[in-house]
Amino acid sequence: MLDYRLILITLSMHAASAHAQSGTQTEQETSPVPLDEIIVVGDANRSAATTATRVPVEALATPFTISLLPEHVIEASGSRTLADALRYAGTVGGTDNFGNAGEFFSSRGFQLANGRNYFRDGLRYRKFGQVPLYDIERIEILRGPASILYGALEPGGVLNMVSRSPSDSFAARARVRAGEFDYYQGTFDLTGPVANGLTARVQGLFEDAGSFRDLVENRSTGVTGTVDWRPNASTLITGRVSWFKDRRTGDRGIVMAYQDGGRFSDAQGRAFDFAHVPRSRFLGEEFGTNEFRDINLAVSLRHELGPQWQLRADIVRADQEEERVYIWAIGVGQIVDTNGLLNRQIGDWNARLKGTLGRLEVAGELRSGPLTHNLLFGGEAERFDNDRSNERFQFAPIDIFAPSYFATRPANGPRTLDAPFGSLLKTRGVYLQNVMEIGDHFVLLAGVRYDRITDDNTLSGQRRLASSSWVPQAGLVWRPTPFVSPYISYTRSFVPQSGEDRFGVPFDPQRGKQVEGGIKLDIRAARAVVTAAVFSLDRDNLTVTDPVDPAFRRLAGLQRSRGFELSLDSAPIEGLRVNVAYNHLFSAEFVNDNSFAGNTLPNAPESALGLFVIYDIPAIEGLSLSGGLTHVDERFGIASNLFSLPAYTLVDLGARYRLSDKLEVSANIRNLFDKTYYTGSINSTTIGVGQPRSVMLGLSVSL
Repeated sequence: MLDYRLILITLSMHAASAHAQSGTQTEQETSPVPLDEIIVVGDANRSAATTATRVPVEALATPFTISLLPEHVIEASGSRTLADALRYAGTVGGTDNFGNAGEFFSSRGFQLANGRNYFRDGLRYRKFGQVPLYDIERIEILRGPASILYGALEPGGVLNMVSRSPSDSFAARARVRAGEFDYYQGTFDLTGPVANGLTARVQGLFEDAGSFRDLVENRSTGVTGTVDWRPNASTLITGRVSWFKDRRTGDRGIVMAYQDGGRFSDAQGRAFDFAHVPRSRFLGEEFGTNEFRDINLAVSLRHELGPQWQLRADIVRADQEEERVYIWAIGVGQIVDTNGLLNRQIGDWNARLKGTLGRLEVAGELRSGPLTHNLLFGGEAERFDNDRSNERFQFAPIDIFAPSYFATRPANGPRTLDAPFGSLLKTRGVYLQNVMEIGDHFVLLAGVRYDRITDDNTLSGQRRLASSSWVPQAGLVWRPTPFVSPYISYTRSFVPQSGEDRFGVPFDPQRGKQVEGGIKLDIRAARAVVTAAVFSLDRDNLTVTDPVDPAFRRLAGLQRSRGFELSLDSAPIEGLRVNVAYNHLFSAEFVNDNSFAGNTLPNAPESALGLFVIYDIPAIEGLSLSGGLTHVDERFGIASNLFSLPAYTLVDLGARYRLSDKLEVSANIRNLFDKTYYTGSINSTTIGVGQPRSVMLGLSVSL
């Protein structure tokens, strides 16, 4: 369990800084300080608030928890991946990456699915494979169910990545990084005006890296171009196109093995534990690679209809290709025997994914006496084609204690799986939301959404599912002062599911529902925004085996998490920025389930803490120091709770020094104390291994 002294020390230090700041202000009370001159960590937070409501209200007027990873945290931490950055978000811990083929996280005990819960600039981002950070300004996490604005998604929340926009003034930057394990990266960023009313931004990435894992490497290349065009004062048209290619060795991590001194035991009482092998031990093959290529095109229109009303139109087109040669461990419950042999299969996965999403919204404000209505009317439609082949063959086992690798891929053994898949998913949704300000002290939010979703099997020509859903949402914020906002909210989510019960009745969608209550504080003396919240979140309508006829399934499953969250974004003194995110789960369990009722949800730690601090040293102009701390409690590795992943605490350090207006050098040390840790798991033969201590140096040149 997390040592609560870590939190108390952090908050005590912050309180001391706030007290010192307040005392200084008392001595200087010769004239009042205008509110707009007090820097609240608010610009990004107000922007993040629009992720929750898509109307221009303050963060303190929203009855939801929104976590923010701003650009200065991503930059100063030297984050290369989403997993690197999200370790400071506290409540989002990395789960398994499916053989180095992507990045998956959890929030409030539930996984954030990259096909449903990832968004780019507020639009669904069906991004498979790795998500590069070179063109991202910040990352926003809206906690809990959010289907009213975002459609079908898992109940853990929304992970929204905000793109960098073109600048009105010219700027250019090139950066190179190099680090341990043969890591090299180069990026560039060029932005500025092109013509009257036209600005542009071009960003690029090249990365070539080895790994602390034997034989594992990756190479990534990406280019993003963005154009803002203002044909008149009332209209903004933005176009963005990105191309990304990524090739990396598949790596399913470490395995569980029978051995002396094991902390866990199977049904026969045999002891097992994490295999006693080096962290570097690789159990795949060098020719087992994941290759991704994708092109994304987005066009948006923002048109002012009047002083208080805006028309918004967006269209996004994504085209992705996947080619994987993957090594698959036989039997998801397999524990490697004392002979050290891990049974394996080899598979070929080839997929083409094409999607188009369009959204149209009208947002505006109406006033009636003491009431101000912030209204949003919207509709969206999506078409997503997913065609793939998936073949698997028998393959040679590997000795985990003395591995021997193939120089080239051998001939395939007998086929064990042939699972082609073809899907045409269509969604149509309309929604209405009103954020109503009642005088100066209350904000009432209410909304509703209707969706119709179909999924056709393009191989058989048959309809896989046809589902519709109504989703309500409500919240109330009380503002006794402009700086204090207690709130309560009720939110819903849904995910359609195919199949039918033994009576031939199609399954209703999975449902997520949450009650959340909390308080938001704008602590002006400390230039801080604090959010504390408690929640109860259910995920129900899950299918379980029908006890009357085990050949069928029925709707009865229920999973539930309850917890407490605390976040702090602050700049208490000049040059100091503090970001804290803490999560504690009172429970996260299977409630109704034929197999796992009473068990704890996997990859759901009881407590998690993310802390990041940046301090610009006043005495040494141009020098900035940073530090990060991540703590994740012990959590179960699989739904059966057969084994658990140990708790870990990581410390990161960084320094940046501006040699001149155009030149900056940086250094980062991640996992300073070289802790061995496991990021997450999906079964006993797929357990992610965390990176050991690593050093990275950087050089940035600006024009």
